[in-house]
Amino acid sequence: MTLGGRFALVGAMVAMSVALGACGGDDNDSTGSSSGASSSAATTQAASPEDQIAPDAQVGAGLVALKGVAEKVADAGDADASKEAAEGLETVWKPIEGTVKKNEPDLYLDVEDSFERLSSGDLANAKKGEQSLVTAVDAYLARHPEGADGASSGEDEEEGSPEDHIAPDAEVTAGLGKLKGVGATVAAAADGAASKEAAEGLEPVWQPIEGTVKKNEPDLYLDIEDGFQRMESGDLANAKKGAAAMQTAVDDYLAKHPG
Repeated sequence: MTLGGRFALVGAMVAMSVALGACGGDDNDSTGSSSGASSSAATTQAASPEDQIAPDAQVGAGLVALKGVAEKVADAGDADASKEAAEGLETVWKPIEGTVKKNEPDLYLDVEDSFERLSSGDLANAKKGEQSLVTAVDAYLARHPEGADGASSGEDEEEGSPEDHIAPDAEVTAGLGKLKGVGATVAAAADGAASKEAAEGLEPVWQPIEGTVKKNEPDLYLDIEDGFQRMESGDLANAKKGAAAMQTAVDDYLAKHPG
């Protein structure tokens, strides 16, 4: 090989080395960009509500507030009002759901499942959702009493609600007897307007005893509440069905709890 040929070969090898080095630099840049994107995605994911860990006191207070929202959903006057009230669930739940999921994943799923019922727009289904949510929340607070102190102020407020008042058995028995009487008056009304007016007498009799009925027989409690909705509808035929359903539920309760 001539000297000129050798110089040409060396030049070609140097050029090839430079080109390979440039390719290696591109790979490093690509890897760096990929790592940066992954880091950004991980940061975004870490900010999701399920990854936030709240203090125990905040979780306790939030769970009590959640029960309050669920109660409003279940007590709504109609399906639209129930569904609208359910929109308040996520606002209360998001700041605390990560802690609940971390500590009690099964109870977390129970709460999430109850949201589907509460948000369904079906009043009967919403009431069942409230029962499920209350059961899950109470179970969580029982297992994590460190959060109960934060919830105590909310519980004190709830103690004054009718559903938390526990009446003596004799009072419950007498009240249920009166309730059947009001139901009979509703069913015997001359028209829808009169039946609706007569139904206004249900709640004053029911409120002092409903907490005991709910505690002892939650399903019959829901049946009585459903009967109220029919009797308060202003539709005489529907009111008669509601009165009959309520009477059946009351009789079933008294058979189980003769007082």
